[in-house]
Amino acid sequence: ESRVEADWVALREQTLPFFEVLADTTPPTLEVQNPTQLGNLIIIQGTTEPGVTITVNGEAVDVAGDGTFRKAVTLNRVGQNTILIRATDPAGNKAEVRKQVFVEVD
Repeated sequence: ESRVEADWVALREQTLPFFEVLADTTPPTLEVQNPTQLGNLIIIQGTTEPGVTITVNGEAVDVAGDGTFRKAVTLNRVGQNTILIRATDPAGNKAEVRKQVFVEVD
């Protein structure tokens, strides 16, 4: 066994430090205020963590640098409606809030 091979075997047999990669499995925070309703126009606003993606009924919402967001939604279905607000963080974790609103005919 040459000196180089002996050094390689010794190096290979050393135990390397163990690093555990912790996956982000925590859903993002999502706080949604009670909707403001003007007929069939609904204003949804709330806060989440910076860097989180927000959708309201599947439509993307701009999130400010401080995590606040606001979205106007028009509902054309008379009666009880559910609005789904979903937050998705960069690791893919999701949080959801559902708000119920009642749309009346004018």
